[in-house]
Order: sequence, then structure tokens, then C-alpha cells
Amino acid sequence: MDSAVDHLASRLRFRHFQLLEVLERERSLRAAAQEMHVTQPALSRMLEEIESVFEVKLFERTARGLTPTGHGIAATRSARYILEELTRVPQEIRLGTNTAAVIRIGAPQPVAHGLLPTVIHRLTASKPPVDVVLLERAVPELFHALQAGEVDALVTNYSPQHMEAVQIPLKLEKLYESKYELVAPMDHRFARSTRPIPLADLIPEKWVLPGPTTMLRKEIDWAFRRAGLVPPTPVVEVNSPITSMAMVAHGIGLGFAPSETLSNMPASLVAGLRTSPPLASAPVAMIYHAQRENNKIRALKAALEPPTLSVAEASSPL
Repeated sequence: MDSAVDHLASRLRFRHFQLLEVLERERSLRAAAQEMHVTQPALSRMLEEIESVFEVKLFERTARGLTPTGHGIAATRSARYILEELTRVPQEIRLGTNTAAVIRIGAPQPVAHGLLPTVIHRLTASKPPVDVVLLERAVPELFHALQAGEVDALVTNYSPQHMEAVQIPLKLEKLYESKYELVAPMDHRFARSTRPIPLADLIPEKWVLPGPTTMLRKEIDWAFRRAGLVPPTPVVEVNSPITSMAMVAHGIGLGFAPSETLSNMPASLVAGLRTSPPLASAPVAMIYHAQRENNKIRALKAALEPPTLSVAEASSPL
């Protein structure tokens, strides 16, 4: 064992990790003492013990309570990860030799619907199988979940802003480019067009669009503004891509959807169309903590190998 790790292991206890997690959440010695059922002086001594081990100040004491220092933020993040790993030990033990591991994967809905069924089938059918917990959330929430240790890896589209907002070292392995496409009901006048539809021709249409904070909506707005046009105002706002396509199929309005979503829609319900100029594509990648590559991460990498990706890249009906 590394001497620094050996030093930490010999002096830190489970309660120390619990204390860091509670203090980061409560920001108060009194509240933390009540939650952990110990006296406040005992808790203060425990915090002093932790700070003496790391030889840095982890929390600043103020009249309003405690504020974590930069060192404290890093320490509590690691403590939370250790505690979450420990909570999974009983589950791993119950699985025994019948299952290799349980991997928690975070993905936005389009990727979860389009790419992951094949990937998860590979994981659960491996020998021994890997069990999967799938977390479907909006992209910013996924990066927060990765930083908080709620998931082992993300399979998601992303932007540089998402990467920069995370305070842990990340490793990114790009998988493919997801294209955004115009979607119309089958009886719409655009449905049989073989040519790209100019964005200017779309201005009078009714729209079913995701909320203004989503990556897709931002790209839609930017595309129209780049063309010197006012972005469309939706008659319906809905963030679920499947629900959005159902609205389009019922003739409520036009929409935009990632190619993964269209690959799962019956061809008789909606028509996927090109626009001129097209919307920018979104890169999709496997993203995980750079310092926590393990057998589960390697199993997910293997499950993401081609031909899985060739299916995803060819998911567009155009």
C-alpha cells in the first residue's frame, strides 16, 4: 500500500467520512451533532482530528456557521464517494459470483432510448452479467450526478460548458455525432419534401419544442438567429422527446428531435426532414471520473464498441 494511503487508512475512521458529508450539507456543528447523536465538543474534536490528518483547514468557522475551503470541498467529495461505495457493498455481496458488478449509468432520454438498449443488453448478457441502474436526467443534472458520485459513468451529449462546470477530473471518450432533425406529421405539406427546408419557410408554423434551458432548444434558437430570423415560439413546451414526437404525430405542430429519438419512431407517424442551414450536431461520449477507471468502466467501454456505434450513427432515417 502507498505510504500516504496507508497513513490515511490508519488514522481515518468511517465516522470521519460521515462527519465530512454531514458538515458539507448542514454547514453547522450544532446541526451535525444532532444528526450524528454526539455532543458538539466531541464533533469539534473529530473535525480537528480530520484536519490534522490532512494537515489543511477543511472548514472556515464564521458567525453564520461553517464554509468549506477548497480543500474541504475536495475532501467531502471524496468522502461522499467512499460512503456511496460502502453502501453498495451489501448489494455486491448478495450478488455473489452470479453477477460481475452493478454499474450506474447516467444518460439523457434520447440516448437512453436510442443507444443504450443494445449496450445494456450486452452488459446483462455478459458472463458473468453486469447489472445496470439507469439514471435518465437532463444533461446538466447528469454532470452534477457524476460529480456527486451518484453514477459511475455518463453516456451523453455534452458541451464544453458542461465539462467546465464539473470540479472533478474527467475522461471523455467520444462515441458519435447526434444530429438534430426537423420532424413533421405525415400529412404536413413538408412531409414529402426531398430537399432541405429553408428556416425562413418555417416561421409561420406552429411548434412543439423543449424548454428554453435545454441543449436542443438553445441550438434551435441559435440556428434561427444565425440565419437572421426570430426563433419560433412553441404552442407546446415539453422536454420528453418521445412525448414531443407524439404531439407532432397528432398534428399539433412541427418539432426538432435527435436522430436517436427518430430511430425509435414508427416511420408511418412522423417524417424526418433536413433544414437549410442545418442545426449543429451534438457529440455523444462516454464520460467518467478520470481517476476511477475500474472493471465496471471497462465493461461499459466494451459494450459500447462497434457494431453498437454503427447502429447509432446510422439511426437517422435520412
